[in-house]
Amino acid sequence: STEKTLFVRRECLASVGSFILLLIHCLAHITTGDFNQDSNPRFLGLFYEGLKAYFKEAFSTTLQMSAVSWDNKFDQSLSAVLLKEQPTSGKERDLLSKLIERKREPCLSRQSSEEYIQKNKDRLLFINMEH
Repeated sequence: STEKTLFVRRECLASVGSFILLLIHCLAHITTGDFNQDSNPRFLGLFYEGLKAYFKEAFSTTLQMSAVSWDNKFDQSLSAVLLKEQPTSGKERDLLSKLIERKREPCLSRQSSEEYIQKNKDRLLFINMEH
């Protein structure tokens, strides 16, 4: 048959980390066409490339989330300065000048992967793949 079915145990869906590791592992096997050998050098190369790509994205997302956290602190400080209605200090002027110089980009809120897995748990139990 041309249709391949991947059966995933519920335990693999228990944590995001286990599920991501499973996906990267399976994609490396599918790409190499070798479903039996984890020691195949081509599989290992693709598996580690997949891990590298995932961790790069995870690191980038963490940095973006840190920036959002910093933005909230910055916004609170700015609000305090503006609501004070008194002459500003040098520190407060610096805060205002940062606001003027700063170019803001809208942050799109992403659905967390855990919420996605919870919503789509039944669909993720059986993943159909075609070559």
